[in-house]
Amino acid sequence: MLSAVSLAAAWMIAQPMRAASADAAAIAALERGDMRAAIADARTASSRDPVSVEPLFELSALYGALGDQPSAHAELQRAIRLQPANPAAWQQLGDYELGQHHPRPALAALGTALRLDLHSLAARSDIARARAELGARL
Repeated sequence: MLSAVSLAAAWMIAQPMRAASADAAAIAALERGDMRAAIADARTASSRDPVSVEPLFELSALYGALGDQPSAHAELQRAIRLQPANPAAWQQLGDYELGQHHPRPALAALGTALRLDLHSLAARSDIARARAELGARL
């Protein structure tokens, strides 16, 4: 029994390290301009550490760079489903929505980010930007 627990503990420690390696490979592929490999490596990082939202943020950015906005948005939604109490996930979604010039959904996401982290200067700043964009449309 003890060896099974030890094995499980070792696996739990190693997975994030293996994910970090795949994450680094994704960044290296991106620097080489190999988007296909970057996406594959980011997916590998996500599967190796399925509780981390960081690879999902990277996938979103990669899809966005390719112009695949539905996939970029879907990865951020996955991050929120995975860690709904993580203000960074909501902040990322809010930033994405701002970048797409969607101030109303940005305000909703950023409001959640701020409720989860009352001291977030980034959320406050982005909320002001979203309100300004919304006001400019009225």
